[in-house]
Amino acid sequence: MFLHILLLAAALAAAAAVRGAEPTALPVLQIETGMHTGLIRKIAVDAARQKMATVADDKTLRVWQLPSIRLLATHRLPINRGNEGQLVAVAFTPDGRGIATGGWTGWDWDKRGSVYLVDAASGAITRRLSGFPNIIASLAFSADGKRLAVGLQGKGGLFVLGLPEFKVIARDTAYADKVVEMDFDQAGRLAVSSLDGFIRLYTTELKLYARKRLNLSDQPATVRFAPDGQRLAVGFSDSARVAVLSAHDLSLMFTPDLQTVQNQRNLPALTWAQGGERLCAAGEYRGAGRNPLYCWGYAGRGEAKRTELVQQRFSDLYGLASGDIVFAAEDPVIGIAASSGLPGSFRGADIIDWNALVGPLSVSADASAVQFQIGTDPSAKSYFNVYEPGRPLSAQQVASLRQPLQASTRFVLEKWQGSARPVVNGRTLALESYEATRSFAITHDENTLLLGTEWALRSYNQELKLNWMVALPSAARAVNVSADGKIAVVALSDGTLRWYRMHDGAELLALFVRAGSMDWICWIPAGYYISSPLGDNYIGWQINRGKEIAPDFYRAVQFERLLYRPDRVLAHFRGDVEKTATSVTRGPGFDIASLASIAPPRISIASRSAGGSKLARIKLRIAANKSVLPMREYLVFVNRLPITPVRERQLQGEDAAQFVREMEIDLSGRTNEIRVEVFNGAAMAVSETVVENEALVEQAPARGDLFVLAIGVNDYPNLPSKYALRFAANDAQAIAENMQRFSGKLFGSVHTLVVSDRASAKPNRAEILTTLRMLEKAGPNDTVVVFLAAHGISDAAGNYYFVPSDAEWSDVQSVLRGEVPRGQSLIAWTSFFEALRNTSGKRLLIVDTCQARGIEGTFDANSLAKRSVASQFALMVASQAEEESQEYQATGHGLFTFGVLQGLTGAADVDGDGLIRLNELFAYAAPLVQRLRDTALGPQTPQLIAPSQLRDIALGIVPAHSPVSAPTKN
Repeated sequence: MFLHILLLAAALAAAAAVRGAEPTALPVLQIETGMHTGLIRKIAVDAARQKMATVADDKTLRVWQLPSIRLLATHRLPINRGNEGQLVAVAFTPDGRGIATGGWTGWDWDKRGSVYLVDAASGAITRRLSGFPNIIASLAFSADGKRLAVGLQGKGGLFVLGLPEFKVIARDTAYADKVVEMDFDQAGRLAVSSLDGFIRLYTTELKLYARKRLNLSDQPATVRFAPDGQRLAVGFSDSARVAVLSAHDLSLMFTPDLQTVQNQRNLPALTWAQGGERLCAAGEYRGAGRNPLYCWGYAGRGEAKRTELVQQRFSDLYGLASGDIVFAAEDPVIGIAASSGLPGSFRGADIIDWNALVGPLSVSADASAVQFQIGTDPSAKSYFNVYEPGRPLSAQQVASLRQPLQASTRFVLEKWQGSARPVVNGRTLALESYEATRSFAITHDENTLLLGTEWALRSYNQELKLNWMVALPSAARAVNVSADGKIAVVALSDGTLRWYRMHDGAELLALFVRAGSMDWICWIPAGYYISSPLGDNYIGWQINRGKEIAPDFYRAVQFERLLYRPDRVLAHFRGDVEKTATSVTRGPGFDIASLASIAPPRISIASRSAGGSKLARIKLRIAANKSVLPMREYLVFVNRLPITPVRERQLQGEDAAQFVREMEIDLSGRTNEIRVEVFNGAAMAVSETVVENEALVEQAPARGDLFVLAIGVNDYPNLPSKYALRFAANDAQAIAENMQRFSGKLFGSVHTLVVSDRASAKPNRAEILTTLRMLEKAGPNDTVVVFLAAHGISDAAGNYYFVPSDAEWSDVQSVLRGEVPRGQSLIAWTSFFEALRNTSGKRLLIVDTCQARGIEGTFDANSLAKRSVASQFALMVASQAEEESQEYQATGHGLFTFGVLQGLTGAADVDGDGLIRLNELFAYAAPLVQRLRDTALGPQTPQLIAPSQLRDIALGIVPAHSPVSAPTKN
């Protein structure tokens, strides 16, 4: 029965009873790659067909540009751990400026479902509609924008709200199961499908006109009006069929031809395209090859054309007037299937697809090493070693790898795959509703059963009593237990691996590897992490700001100087609680639960054309407000190059709490990335935008100067004599002399300063710190090179120390013991990084200070590389961690420096354009090192870590070429 009401009086009263409940104030960790990391549930396209919105189990709403599938914005809503915040429904307002979304939203604190209205551009929550008696399942706006239909899970039924008041003008609670899909036609009629098996049709007055159960299926899914409003297409979740009904009385008109539809479990996703001339459907495929999309011409009466597109199940389709089909699939991927048959835009998954796991998830005896294979290529096995990330597994570790134990006389599992009622030893284990079992493992002593489910990890004893259960952020696709029975390793559908303590289920460690790259991050619950140079861009923490305000989200990289701590990560994994909580190197620990106390400032940036310039120019407006800590400085980058003069960066007085800056900026390319950083002493706020240079001006930027600071240390009078070096001073002098040759050619002027035993400026600590100030003279068009040749050592926390000529042996020994040096004779990495941060233009640090074995320490090149990326400059290092940077006696130089010097003579100019670019220089020097190194001393593997905008910077010119001014390639 359809009832008209003015208010949800009963529901609102119930919601008022729990009004005091609020979203958690604790940070919630999220994986963030710029793409969904969970099952994409729904897509929506605006009326202009220029933007698409997607929602997923990863609790994000994303807005994309069509047809390029370029990410425009990622929006977030209040969430909790567990299901709260998962989004399953989305709809654009007819004007395209707003988005309605919902799912498991508001239930944890209101015990009622909520729909959020979000500004499509900014993500600001413009309204929250609460009081619905169940979880939100589906949303649809009428074409005139005067009505919003809300379909609910369970038996919650259908509600229709009148706009702009958003009051309930109609509802139907006579549903025996959840609303699956809704669709308005242009006239305002509403079609609804439900898992109770019925299709319902409501008039423009919202009265139930027809209600019909189809004999074709018990589970109708998507319903779509044809553009002419005369037909209604229906897809099904339990059969590979599609039905076309009369949009007047729901009578069956026809079912499309299914001759080419094979190995298809169902076709729940469908859409009309090309003005209703094509009908397309897709779903779950069980055959060989990729999952196909089927399209029928002649308004659905033609033969099905099959196009293989994705690996996993399709979740939604949307047809465009052009005939192109926008699709989303569970991989997760989104893309466009072009009607022309040519490849369309596509955005693939960034997470490891554990559904494609071939063979076992193997674990070493102590769970410190794991190995797995994704895909059918047997040579593509992947591994991770907690103690030595990035290094291959040793023969001993490989020998200790064990597959999960899944056959035992003590635990016999039946009917477990995908079941919420798995049978163990003939007994049914009662899980939560819809908590499907996805994986299991038995401890090697056969005393414990571990079940991985859709959202939990469960441990059972031999009597099948629950030892413990922990909530998981996503489904457990694979499980294994270490041979000693102390640690479980779980592969989750969000692309992560997680390590859990077996005696109580506490999480020890987590790992995320970005698919198709070498980027990774490994972290512990307190927030400390170790990562590849770019890895800490891919996780972050959301902090709610109540029910009505969009939350904050901070990436790990914004806290890099505080949270990048390899020593604390390893101590926690080893179970050394004391070392995890405190550290001799940096004092008491930090817990991510206190993140709000050091939260970065909030930044907003806006730009508009300035005009009247030979170069395309914009006016940029920056506004920032502190969160808790006062702001100290700000910095503006254009295409990763800092342009803010040092004298203007500091924030003092009232500006430390709130400031506004307006400036004019020249655009250097067709697409310009504008980045603003604001630092509060503990964390960095970052805001980015992209500005297109509509003028398409090809004029090259003004020729800048080159600043070279070359530091070399041979002699260490306060250290044992065996630690003296032979060629470091030669290296520094040669680098400066070679680059001086480019003055008036590639660069306007070249400013060089050599600090070494043989130069007037001696390489003691005070002199080096003083000379670093010269770098502040550089401007936005200049290039800065800092070269270091000496001893360099790192502590367990990854902190690099340069060893100047007046270094004290006691300070060196302190670092080797993992302590903060008591004296002040060493130079910490922060001094060099701050000097480079305080300059402008293109910046490069060359480090050949890796003769660490001679000083009995280690050189952590990984940590140095990671921190250079966070600081937005290029880093070229002579060797990887724990490798020795060799000297090349025949030339009187370090081996890597010799390769650089040779490349600067012109040998590195591979493309023959007369310019020696950074990537060419490295590509020349690295192989030369491999050819000439002394194999008896071990490997030496140079590294180049550089943002894409800096890899092409020109550092030299081939002598035979004329003067050139082309600092970068666009």
